[in-house]
Amino acid sequence: MKTPSLKRSVARTFVAWIALFQLVVFCLSAWWVAWPLLRAASNDFAALIVLSAQTWVELPPGRRDALQVALSADHGLQLVAATAPLPDQTSYLPFVHLLQKRLTELSGQPAQVVWDETGHRYLADLRLGNTQLRFAFARQRIGTNPPLAILAILFASLSLALLVAHLVSRRLTRPLIRLEHAVQAMGRGETPALPVETGVRELNGLSREFNDMARQVQAQAHTRTTLLAGVSHDLRSPIARLRMALELARDQPAPLLFDSMERYLEQMDSLIGDFIDYGRASSQRELQSLALAPWLAQLANEHQADLGPCHKVTLLTDPTALERVLGNLLENALRHAPVSPPQIRCNASKHEISIAILDRGPGIPPALLAQVFDPFFRIDPARQPPGSGLGLAIVWEICRAHSWRISLSNRDEGGLQANLVLPLGSTGQA
Repeated sequence: MKTPSLKRSVARTFVAWIALFQLVVFCLSAWWVAWPLLRAASNDFAALIVLSAQTWVELPPGRRDALQVALSADHGLQLVAATAPLPDQTSYLPFVHLLQKRLTELSGQPAQVVWDETGHRYLADLRLGNTQLRFAFARQRIGTNPPLAILAILFASLSLALLVAHLVSRRLTRPLIRLEHAVQAMGRGETPALPVETGVRELNGLSREFNDMARQVQAQAHTRTTLLAGVSHDLRSPIARLRMALELARDQPAPLLFDSMERYLEQMDSLIGDFIDYGRASSQRELQSLALAPWLAQLANEHQADLGPCHKVTLLTDPTALERVLGNLLENALRHAPVSPPQIRCNASKHEISIAILDRGPGIPPALLAQVFDPFFRIDPARQPPGSGLGLAIVWEICRAHSWRISLSNRDEGGLQANLVLPLGSTGQA
């Protein structure tokens, strides 16, 4: 069975609800508006017929013709000869049924109102005493055509409901169709962008989230490509040196060669460890309660850093990820400024806490500050300092995954300052 489209489902649902609403409105209007008006109109017309009959009976025969002319001209009523009894018919029109009932009540004797197919008119028989009178009046005298009116209302309502359903379903499905095409484009490796301002708050939010996701997927694909290229590049040198050492060891085994091979293996192990850490940087662990001041004191002691005054703050965070970020920043500070120990400064506000790592190294050219978090980026490509070039990239990925903010800036008195900002959304400050 073919699954119906969203547009058709929305249209069907909308038409069904519109039809139900119109039915309820029609019933309420008929009961509280149309039926009282119809009953009042039939009562007035019945009273006119009975009054005309009574007047005709009481008038002298010579003046009855003038009455008939006046009734025909002013009220559309004609007195006709009752040559044969009226057929016993039951009318399903509410006005005719009410008129016949009211004529019976006013005259005190059974009255009858039927449709004369031959003369295309209504005939009403009533008896006053011993006098039998028959009045004729055209359909237009009633002033309504209920079947035609109901059909016209149904047709107009259905047409309007179909038109509105088409417009509404089209407005709802158009952004979803664009989203479908964008997803298909993203599957082909493209980076589509959906328009954000569509006039609907929920669709605007969906478009923004999709655009963010598309950019993240593209960035991850680029990072994966860069990572694979970096792995092949950085492992090529130690593998080549290890192969050369093995060739030399076959001819002249020596402890120095084996020490070199062990160093090359450790270097490769370190590089592969960095690659794995970078790939796992976006993973999140269960959050734990962390007393920041003693934890920073232990971290500063392990990295020979100078810790300044720190507020007594308890964080609900991932200690492993936080240690990896601050540890990488401290290692970078020691690598570029080995003479002076790095400094750790902590500052807490109402909504966030800031941890700064300061060193006395050479700093970074301002034009390159935004690029140092890219994988394998080196400030001086001609030099090959130790490491994989993934330290700051790992820091950036961890901060992005945990919604932390990381920034680098040059100090006025020389050196670099790394500033890590953590939100205090689920933390307590003493």
